[in-house]
Amino acid sequence: MFDYFYMQSGAGYGAYRLTSFDDALLRSGVGNYNLLRVSSLLPAGCRQVSSVDVEQGSGLHIAYAAISTNRKQEPVASAVAVGIPADKSHVGVIMECSAHTSEEQVKKMAESMVIEAMKKRGYAIREILATSCGAVSSGGEYVTAFSGLAMW
Repeated sequence: MFDYFYMQSGAGYGAYRLTSFDDALLRSGVGNYNLLRVSSLLPAGCRQVSSVDVEQGSGLHIAYAAISTNRKQEPVASAVAVGIPADKSHVGVIMECSAHTSEEQVKKMAESMVIEAMKKRGYAIREILATSCGAVSSGGEYVTAFSGLAMW
C-alpha cells in the first residue's frame, strides 16, 4: 500500500495550543497535509525519503507523537522510532512517545519500545531509525513538540 516514508520532528510556538501544534507540523514538513493517523506498522519494502512528495492538501498517513504546554519552564519532548527488520519481507514497527521530560529520555523510550515490539514478533532488527525534539515553554505562549513518520 505504501512505498515511501518520511520522518521528522519539530517544535512549534503559538498563542494557542492548536496554533503551536500547526507551527510544529509546518516545521516538520507535514503542515500542509490532512493528517490521517495510523497505528504503528511500516509496510515491508517502504523506502525512506528526505521530504514528502504528495500533493499539498491531500491526505497523508502518519504515526505521530505530540505534546504541548504553556507552563513556564515546563519541558516537552516527542520522538518516533521505527525498527527496520533484517528480513525485508517483514513489516517494521513504529513507536511514538511524548512526555514532559527531556528529548533524550523520550528518544530512548521510543527505541526501547521498538526493541520490545520487534522481539515479541520474533523479528531480528537490521536498524532503528528515530527522530525527536524537545523544547521548554517560556510561559504564556504555547510550545508543542511533534515527531512523525508519514507514509504514502
